[in-house]
Amino acid sequence: MPKAGTGAGSNGAPGSQTLARGLSALQLVAAAPNGLTAQQVADDIGVHRTIAYRLLSTLAQYRFVVKGEDGRYRSAAALAVLGASFDNNVRQLCVPTLRALADELGTTVSLLIAEGDQQVAIAVIVPTNVFYQLSFHEGSRYPLDRGAAGIALLATVVVLLASCSKDHNPPNPQGGGGHPDPEVDKIVISAAGDSASIVDKLNQAIVKIASNPEFQKRHMFNRGLTPVLDSPEHFAKTIEIEAPLGRDVVKASGLYPDVK
Repeated sequence: MPKAGTGAGSNGAPGSQTLARGLSALQLVAAAPNGLTAQQVADDIGVHRTIAYRLLSTLAQYRFVVKGEDGRYRSAAALAVLGASFDNNVRQLCVPTLRALADELGTTVSLLIAEGDQQVAIAVIVPTNVFYQLSFHEGSRYPLDRGAAGIALLATVVVLLASCSKDHNPPNPQGGGGHPDPEVDKIVISAAGDSASIVDKLNQAIVKIASNPEFQKRHMFNRGLTPVLDSPEHFAKTIEIEAPLGRDVVKASGLYPDVK
C-alpha cells in the first residue's frame, strides 16, 4: 500500500497540519487503484478514524475523491481537472507522440521534469506490442542526481524540447544575462550509446511535439523562446559546448567537487 508523505510537503517544514494531512490522504487515495477505507487512510497518516473521515468528506465535497458502495474512497473527477492544468497541459500535448514512440521502439517512454532537487515522472507510456513491459508509476519521485533521466535534467537545467536562438535568450531570473553562449540555451540529451536510428526517432518525436503551434505558444513564445528544431548532429556539437560549462557550474556550486 502506498505511504503518505511522498510529496514535497513531507520534509517537516512548518505549515498547516490539517492541510498536510488532507493532502497526504489525497495522495494515498490517488495511488490506490482499488480505493481505501477511512480506517486505512487513518492508519497510514497516523490519525484517529474520525479525523480521517472528516478529511475524506471534505475532499469528497470538492469532488477530489468519491466514496463507493463498498465504503472505499477512490479518485474523482476534480483530480483530472487539477492534473490537466499542470504546466499548461504539457502532458496532454506530449502523450500522443510518446505513445507512438513507445510502440515504434518497443520500449517504455517517459517524460520527467525537474522539481526542486527531485525528478518527477509526469508521463510513463508502455508499448502495446510487446510480451512484457518494464515501467514505473506516474508521479514517482527520485533524487535529481540519480539515473539517466536525472543526469540529463541536471545537464540541461530545463527540458524545453528545443534549443533557443540568440534573439530570444531569456535573462536569468536571479539576475544577469542568459546562457553564456547566446547561440545555445536548452537541449535534450539521449542516453550514451543509443543507436543512430533511435536518436533519429527521438529527434523526429521532439520535432513533432515542438512544432505543435499550441505547444510553441504556451511553452516557447510566451517565455520569449524561439524553437530551433535542428539535427541530432548539431545537438551533438551543442553538447560538446554545454558539457564543460555545466561541469564548471557544478564544481563551483560545491555540491559535486569531484565531477569530471
